[in-house]
Amino acid sequence: ERQRELERLKSEFIQNVSHELRTPLAIAQGYAELLNSGELGELQAEQREPVRIVTRRLRMLSGLVDNINAILETESKPLERESMDLADMVSTTLTNFRGTVEEHGLTLKDDVPADFPNLSGDPVLLWRVLDNLLNNALKFTPAGGHISVRLWQEGTEIALQVADTGIGIPADQLERIFERFYQVDGSAARRYGGTGLGLALVKEIVQAHGGRVTVESHVERGSAFTVWLPLANA
Repeated sequence: ERQRELERLKSEFIQNVSHELRTPLAIAQGYAELLNSGELGELQAEQREPVRIVTRRLRMLSGLVDNINAILETESKPLERESMDLADMVSTTLTNFRGTVEEHGLTLKDDVPADFPNLSGDPVLLWRVLDNLLNNALKFTPAGGHISVRLWQEGTEIALQVADTGIGIPADQLERIFERFYQVDGSAARRYGGTGLGLALVKEIVQAHGGRVTVESHVERGSAFTVWLPLANA
């Protein structure tokens, strides 16, 4: 009983903190974006890089708060399922993501069929799954590499795969990368940043949809994460 009470208090604390952070972060990020875009006046040369850094860090913090809220919602709320076109969602996301990939000196390859069966799911949460996998690939893939996204049907499941040519994951770490707040090692955490929530969120959202996540990875050769989701009529 004591353990359950501590778990409840912990969840409430995290929820309250993330809720209180959301509004001031949104305001700060909004002003930072305006400064960075030049809409509030042209920045001097020595001001541009600091403003870009502030803007980028605020985006990261906002993403962290969103991930925390998404995990708490996955735990406490029923899925808001609807029939959705996953192929269209993937294509739209990749269109928006392509510019960021090019800025990092990477190439983006995709194999997403235009005519694809619908599935039953929460569009916002499934978009967050793809967004986290793409950002994970972006973070760990050096310039000159590539990220590939595939979507296909296998039996009564839809498979969505995000693969990269990044640094890879040691075999003895693969079982733990989906744990909350887990990072492969301290040096990687310092070099690449992050809190270890992204992949945990991916797994929890996919499992809430009745699906599963698999991963194949080789050090210095890259990783491939595959999300398997049941079809709407399966």
